[in-house]
Amino acid sequence: MKILAIDDDAIIRELLYEILTAIGYTSVSFASSGHEALEILEAEEEPFDCLLLDIQMPEMDGITLVSLLRSSVKYARTPILMITAMSDRKYVDNAFAAGATDYINKPFNIGELHARLKLIEDLVIERKQIQDRSTVRWADSNDFPMAAADTTERLHIEDVDSVIDYLSLENYMLQMSRASLFGNCVFGVAIKDSQHLFQGISKYEFNFAITDVAEAISDCLKPYRFFVAHAGGGDFACIRDVGRSFDRHEFEMSVAERLRDMELYYCEGRPMVIHLAASEPIQLDWRSSRSSVNALLESVGNAERYANSTAITPVQAITPL
Repeated sequence: MKILAIDDDAIIRELLYEILTAIGYTSVSFASSGHEALEILEAEEEPFDCLLLDIQMPEMDGITLVSLLRSSVKYARTPILMITAMSDRKYVDNAFAAGATDYINKPFNIGELHARLKLIEDLVIERKQIQDRSTVRWADSNDFPMAAADTTERLHIEDVDSVIDYLSLENYMLQMSRASLFGNCVFGVAIKDSQHLFQGISKYEFNFAITDVAEAISDCLKPYRFFVAHAGGGDFACIRDVGRSFDRHEFEMSVAERLRDMELYYCEGRPMVIHLAASEPIQLDWRSSRSSVNALLESVGNAERYANSTAITPVQAITPL
């Protein structure tokens, strides 16, 4: 795995070199600032597979650098592991909102760093395999975006406020202390009858439908602090602060109204009528980070059960005007 590590502290760079080499990662480059990192990334013909970077750096901090990288086509999905001494929740929130994949605190544990990098390496291998299969399909078809979608895939959604990848959401919650999680809740959102709705749908249509639903969910969770991730199919996982004020029925109606305003359609012009169900919130008070991740999975399952067991009512209907 080809790695670029960015840190303004020479001692940390030397330490990372020794650790990464010892655990088997020998293709490692280093930058001492965000500007130097951008120069290296621009000059490198073969993209890096993983980026390690600090938050607190002069001139350009790590969060600004992450945002710039995510806005580029070349590094929009490259795994980014933040290695930083900044453990305050606002820094963690900002890092994941900007597009970080994972976050580990200094001084870091070698075993933990190795485990995180192994997960990232597995993710890199999986994405390359998917890309290779996509390249073959592109060669076989002049209309690849209209090919049938893999609706089980967890989509990477861009340019929607506080919507991050599912893996990043799990990693975010694993970083939270019990005190940080207090007052937060998790809940799931599921599209009703998604198998029928998405049957035979194209990759293009599926991506845009899921992105539009994610945007509607995001709009309806503001101005609270939250994160949303696509969990595959028609499912979404969400975490929100001020959890006790969350009313799932009110939320469902708000999202329905937002989707109605969006006026969703299939490519042939047929209206795409979407109905959603949200699960009851699960409070995270005093839960461990691992228990909270389990609660996230439980909430998605609960949303699926609500979606499969409740009838579609006129109030829920989302029909373009």
